[in-house]
Amino acid sequence: MISKKAKKTKSTSIINIANNSLSTYKTNAFKFNLIKNKTINHLFKFVTIIILAVIVGILVLFITDIGFDEINAYINRKLIWVILLSSINLVISTFIVQTLTHNKLADTSVLGIGSINLVLLTIAILFLDISNKNSINTFNTILPFLYIAGSIIASLLIFGLSSKNKFEISKKFILAGILLNFAFSAVSTSVSTVLSSSKSNILSNYSSGLIEFKFDFYIYMAIALTLFSLIWFYSILRKYRIVTTNNIIANQLGINIRSIYWQGIIISAIMTATAFFLVGNVVFLGLVGANIALYLFKKDYKYGVVSSGLIGFIILGLTYFFNKNLIVNSQINTSTVIPLIATPYFLYLILKKN
Repeated sequence: MISKKAKKTKSTSIINIANNSLSTYKTNAFKFNLIKNKTINHLFKFVTIIILAVIVGILVLFITDIGFDEINAYINRKLIWVILLSSINLVISTFIVQTLTHNKLADTSVLGIGSINLVLLTIAILFLDISNKNSINTFNTILPFLYIAGSIIASLLIFGLSSKNKFEISKKFILAGILLNFAFSAVSTSVSTVLSSSKSNILSNYSSGLIEFKFDFYIYMAIALTLFSLIWFYSILRKYRIVTTNNIIANQLGINIRSIYWQGIIISAIMTATAFFLVGNVVFLGLVGANIALYLFKKDYKYGVVSSGLIGFIILGLTYFFNKNLIVNSQINTSTVIPLIATPYFLYLILKKN
């Protein structure tokens, strides 16, 4: 016969189990609702960014050239591709670098990964013949591959030097990159003064980041490289997110951390080169676009990666639109306006030691 004390103990145990189960259920329900609300919130932000990008695309598409009354959307459609692809590649490459290094100041243009291509372009212009149509076509075909090789080599050198510190990029490293960027630009500008007018124009356009119509070959190649890079990145995205969030957990799961790091670096280099052969050297666009995306989506890279590229397109597209439509007879290069907008934010990050 069971005593009253035993019955009471048994009842208490049942009640405790029920309370614990209820508490666990409430906790899990709360977590589920939190994740659900977060997902809906991020999806809403993502859709909003897409809508804004479409609006900017329409604005750029219907820009009229000074002196013309008719809208030349047929020609401007190529300009849309140039701005879109260059923005996506430049900002996403910076997004990858920032998440790898956990440094909001890291920027492919600032670190010299993009500006190294100015040196390669200068060397190519000095030694290659572009005096006739065939040689010009050969020169234009070689350039994208030259930039890809240059960006990959520069990335491997920069991150190879910092790999002992788990790919951390110090402020000294960033400041050195800024100095190199200005040095490369100064060298290319100096060299352009002794070149023929055709060679000088090519060099100055890439040096200043001129947004202009490109050959169909460049656009098709940029589309292919962009798709290739995004497919590659999203194929490692789950592991990449774990690695950039917690190396200890990544080790426990058996993830090859260094492999993920180097894959991210190479993807970033390819995208940097793609942006460079489309518009040249555009400083700080990647910095701003990547920072905004990381602020909006945090570690949700599924939305953050593509959103960062679209944010870059919105910034560059709007800047181009206002420059061409609000400033009468504007001779200002759109890409030179971006640093004026972004430099205060860059200085703010340095002062805040972020």
